Order: sequence, then structure tokens, then C-alpha cells
Amino acid sequence: MTVTEEDIGTWVEDDAGRAGELMGVIPKWEPPEASGQPTLRCPVDTAFFRPEGGGVEWSAPVDKVRVVRRVSPASASGRATRPEGVVL
Repeated sequence: MTVTEEDIGTWVEDDAGRAGELMGVIPKWEPPEASGQPTLRCPVDTAFFRPEGGGVEWSAPVDKVRVVRRVSPASASGRATRPEGVVL
């Protein structure tokens, strides 16, 4: 289970059960709160995704995120839609 930059725009779900549209993947990302605090520094490949309809993005390590459904570029909205059975 992992996602890459090639999966951007797909519908994904993390290990915590949160689902949304994959917005980006940043290799070796460090959260801002780790700046200047060596004990918090642990760069990890990170996926960023947002809930259906937009909203606040959240992140998870790429190895904790899986693609639930690929979205056709020909979709009417041009954005991911929630597949059946995915609960937000």
C-alpha cells in the first residue's frame, strides 16, 4: 500500500479510514513544527489529500495510503468523487 505522484487526482484512503482526493506527494517532507527541534525531525515521504468537495487538507505517510478508485479525466467535474462504500 503506497501512493506516488502518478496517483494525484485519485480517490485515496489512509490507515485511519480518512478518504479524499490525493492532492500531492512530497518526498522527505518534515512538518513545520519540526523546524529547529531535532527530536521531531524525521523526514518521510508524505501524501496530502482533502475531503470531498474541498476543505482542509491533511497528510499521511505514503506507505499508509492506498488508492481506492482511479478517476477518469473525462469526469464531468474534473475532480474525484467518493466511491460507493467509502464513509467520510
